[in-house]
Amino acid sequence: VPMIRSIQTNSVITALGGALTTNWIGTVLSNMNSIGLISSFSNASVHIYPGNDASGPSINQIISAYGLPWMNTESGNVDHGALVGEAGAGRVEGTAVERFYEAERYYNGTGRRAMLTTKNHIESLGDGAIRIFTYDHRAYAPDHFDQEFTGLEYDDTLKPISVALANAAWHIDGKSTLGRGHASTNVISYVWDGGTNTVISAHSNSETNLYTVTLPVGFPGFVRRDFYGNAVGTNEA
Repeated sequence: VPMIRSIQTNSVITALGGALTTNWIGTVLSNMNSIGLISSFSNASVHIYPGNDASGPSINQIISAYGLPWMNTESGNVDHGALVGEAGAGRVEGTAVERFYEAERYYNGTGRRAMLTTKNHIESLGDGAIRIFTYDHRAYAPDHFDQEFTGLEYDDTLKPISVALANAAWHIDGKSTLGRGHASTNVISYVWDGGTNTVISAHSNSETNLYTVTLPVGFPGFVRRDFYGNAVGTNEA
């Protein structure tokens, strides 16, 4: 790394390369610091997926202690789209079209997986990440019974997860986070400052229990929306 710096002083050099766990991240940064390498790096890269032991607050606390900006360079979630998974059985001769737990695919694809990924992106940026990248790939060898990270169906229509992420990006892009705001045990919220346009995001802190988020009243001009962008009332989940 020092050799690269000596040749190209303005080069951007990223540390860690997509680490997954807080223990590994802390150990590597500590070792780098002990031999005087930290100052040679421009930023750090981590991979915080929904369910990783690493989270925005813990990552930010560890990496910021060394003065490095950090990015979540890989995140996402898998789901069965309308043309894959159990629903894809209709495309395979001799296989039942409707099978046990068919509704589970629908609720995962249209709700839970999209929600978890959107939460993950918001928490990463809200807790200090300067960039986030969604892991998205097309199935190069389509398997009717597989689940994919991709936000597109095989016919190029958008999956719900793509709509949810686009909505979140539209609301917070170009804004700076003021950090976590809500003190509730079950709810995580952030305030996003856009100068003349302020956004408050709020969601359940659980990956399994969907707590009701009660939105505040008394803010003239505020529009309340769910994570798909639909207008909601004051006390709707």
